[in-house]
Amino acid sequence: MKWDKEDFETIADDQEIDYEVTLPLTIQTITEDFKAEIEMKFSGLKENVKFGSLSFKAPVEAESTETEVEATEKESETSKQESQSSEKTESESEDDADADADKEAESKKTDSKDSKAVLESNPIDNFTATKDVSQVSIKQNAFSDKFDIWSQNRNNRAVTIKEGKTNPGGLSSLDDLEENYYSSYHTGAGQKSTVIMYENNDGAGKTAIEGDKVSIYYNNVGEYTDASGVQTMGAVVEISNIKTTGQSNWGTSGKRFIDIPNNLYSGVTYGNIGQFNIDITFVDPKSNEKLSPQTEDLKSFVTFGSLNGARSIGNEWAGSTDGTQGNYGKLVKEHIEDDNYMYEGIGEGVWNRDETHTDDDQWGDYLGSTDFEDGAVSFPLKSQTTHKFMLRSDYNFVWQSIASGSLKPVQQQDPSKTGVYTFWYW
Repeated sequence: MKWDKEDFETIADDQEIDYEVTLPLTIQTITEDFKAEIEMKFSGLKENVKFGSLSFKAPVEAESTETEVEATEKESETSKQESQSSEKTESESEDDADADADKEAESKKTDSKDSKAVLESNPIDNFTATKDVSQVSIKQNAFSDKFDIWSQNRNNRAVTIKEGKTNPGGLSSLDDLEENYYSSYHTGAGQKSTVIMYENNDGAGKTAIEGDKVSIYYNNVGEYTDASGVQTMGAVVEISNIKTTGQSNWGTSGKRFIDIPNNLYSGVTYGNIGQFNIDITFVDPKSNEKLSPQTEDLKSFVTFGSLNGARSIGNEWAGSTDGTQGNYGKLVKEHIEDDNYMYEGIGEGVWNRDETHTDDDQWGDYLGSTDFEDGAVSFPLKSQTTHKFMLRSDYNFVWQSIASGSLKPVQQQDPSKTGVYTFWYW
């Protein structure tokens, strides 16, 4: 603040001055243009010091419509004509108001349908009750039209979320991450994906990712069976305890990321991340109940596929964090870590459909491959609502599918014979 010293001869240069801004205004409708002077009032001075002003412009009224002008002219004719004109104008105004209201409602409806917004709370909180079911099954062609994401660190500057990606393609660049529906995912009507990206540094980026928890809601991932028959099944997938890996060697402009399609069968893709916990809760999207598959018939499984290995850059892993032992393919190796079972891919997955993979340590690493199960592990589901797993990679770019089925023969109840549930869903 500056002042003319001649007006303030008794004030020391280092003296603190209390002041307030006075605006001689009241809240009212402005009907004409006016200017408001702004003054400073200093303690110890009798008169206020003017230092500026604000100008206000009255709103310009819209020109009268032809109907309103005609109505005004008719008011001078007779009282009857005046009444008729007034009623006509009022009726037209009501019609216009109704039309505007309809347009606004339609606009809000469209905005609500097309809008993409990160959830403000964890969607798992919407499901409190539990329903016992005989079987849950992830389906290949189940695409969720209600597909939402929540991140605990969604407001962190080091976190970026992109939703509604539909363009088929790779994920080898930042533009790809922000635009593409990964080419390894299953395709179908309504396909889309969401990516959550983190700055790849040891400062804010590492803090943001290792302290984050991500939750994804799908309203359609397959079907469940209970006493009333077969019903549509949704799911909530929670990702937590994220661990970073070494410096990025994948071409995503220094981003760590997790990419999720709205087709649970297609799984998840992650880059420049070492490991994370992934918990899956199957739900009824209509009744908002969590589903608990009963285990006596051994009908329900979660299977992780595309476990690559046999390479110097590192292998890919899947495991349980609740002590559940899995059934695994011939190119997968079992490990026990702190009472949990982890499964390491040790074979070479050939992702190109046009290439042969006839060597003993090879298998087709794409959905629909006849030997896709060689690099997979399936876990029987316990009678509980949340099923707990972990994904891990020694490499910096991983795609892993999520499906249902068993890689080992399953004993059926009489009078059924022993059946082999071997990737019947691919």
